[in-house]
Amino acid sequence: MTTSHNTSLPYLCLICLCYIGQVQALPSINLSEHTSGQSTQNQYLYTRSYPKDAALEQVLDEKQWQTPTAGITNRGFSDNPSWMAFSLNNPTNIKQDLILEYVDASVESIDIYYREKNSSQSFKNINYTFEKPVTDRDVSFYRPSFSLSIAEQSHLDVYVRIFQGNDFPMHCFTSLRIWQESDFYRSSNIEMLLLIILLCTEVFMGITAVFVYLSSRDNLFLYYACFVFAAAGLFSGVSGLWGYFI
Repeated sequence: MTTSHNTSLPYLCLICLCYIGQVQALPSINLSEHTSGQSTQNQYLYTRSYPKDAALEQVLDEKQWQTPTAGITNRGFSDNPSWMAFSLNNPTNIKQDLILEYVDASVESIDIYYREKNSSQSFKNINYTFEKPVTDRDVSFYRPSFSLSIAEQSHLDVYVRIFQGNDFPMHCFTSLRIWQESDFYRSSNIEMLLLIILLCTEVFMGITAVFVYLSSRDNLFLYYACFVFAAAGLFSGVSGLWGYFI
């Protein structure tokens, strides 16, 4: 009986180690099955347990990760940044050029850290800040976007630090859209054109209301012009167009 117990002990240890490895393994997003423009959905881990000055090494060492609730990407308010972690898998024989897009243009800063899976090399970093000029961003777009290239038959481990900022508390979204590069630029150009048309229409309506007021001296048109200009300013600020153009 004692011999049987001692013999089974290494197998139990091996099973426990395999279980721990599975728990700590990053959720893998298969790019051959992932629709371009689709979000990460619940295929990631996240944590909000670290202060603003926490480095990536601390997050990797302590591993205080949580599994997201299906369908919920809004993490609410917090003074801490949110961290995401997932793996991108390219099982095809073709190199894939991707764009990772965050949904909120008002986010204060985002850092993307990535490297080959199981690699001993240091992580590469792409940084975005709200104050950074559009020409200095990794992707020239009014929402935070980042370009990644994944070689054929390879994996990338990706860690994302998202800090909404303290000046204007906003909801933090732990979800990213993953695009094929060509699809992103085609979609973003159409979206940009539609938003500019809408904004120009609002400005034209406001200017028209001002001219009507000057000819009629009816305060109602002045109030309407102020309302339209305020709506256009709010729209351009929330959408990110104000920061993009101005």
